[in-house]
Amino acid sequence: MARAILCPGQGTQKPGMLKPWLTDETTEFLIRTSEAIGLDLIDLGVNAPADTLRDTAITQPIVAATSIASAMVTGLMPSIGEEIETIVAGHSLGSLTALALCGALEPTDVVVLARHRGLAMAQCAKEAPGSMTVLIGPANVSEELLKEYGISAGNINSSKQIVASGSVDAIATLVENLPNGVRALPLPVAGAFHSPAMMGGQDAVRAACNALTSHISPVTRTLISDLTGQACQPAEALAALPDSLIQPVRWREVMNELAARGVKKAYELAPAGALAGLMKTDHREVLCEKVSPQR
Repeated sequence: MARAILCPGQGTQKPGMLKPWLTDETTEFLIRTSEAIGLDLIDLGVNAPADTLRDTAITQPIVAATSIASAMVTGLMPSIGEEIETIVAGHSLGSLTALALCGALEPTDVVVLARHRGLAMAQCAKEAPGSMTVLIGPANVSEELLKEYGISAGNINSSKQIVASGSVDAIATLVENLPNGVRALPLPVAGAFHSPAMMGGQDAVRAACNALTSHISPVTRTLISDLTGQACQPAEALAALPDSLIQPVRWREVMNELAARGVKKAYELAPAGALAGLMKTDHREVLCEKVSPQR
């Protein structure tokens, strides 16, 4: 029976999220990686307030590092001779983390890539301010409805949840005119991610990805793309990252694929909670467990 490992994305960050995952092994990884990106990941992950963590250029590397640290502590990193069939998927930023969890890239390389991606997206957000809002209802708000307001579907998360991504004014107008029964919850992010507003960051992300192409290692774990919901090769996933900046995350399709492959148990890496909730909405037959240091 296959298991799945799910890697969360931006918007899941919270103050102190790294503290439970500090061990000798993870501290060594975090110190080495902090030097590589010029940020003190341990201080950020333990002491930084919510406002600091909302900065995209900081959020992305610290969330990726926290996810990887939680995988190290809970024994979910790839290992030689692994007997359990394992499928890995990541939501948006988590698709970078997934490259470490499937064994394709070294953990430090993934956090460096997250730093480059975060810087590129932060610059786009500065040039074209925007926001993202989760829309929850008895059924998904259609992508067509969002387009009427000049808004993109940033994430298609489940049969009952979609994330609107666009300008602050356009999102506000949409929220004022939502269909009955649909709730709006703003996301703690600093831009209109997975929309055309991120187009200016593609070249920088492409350069960062190209620098890692020769670093890809053979893998034994299956990787699922959050753009298609289908299995893909790590090289394909890496090459798709620049385009993913302006395309929607199709997490509903990812969950459908995991269920179709017979997955009955999934583990959501820290900072966990969002993906477990989505799985419960659409596929109760898949038990999704949030990792804890006691596992």
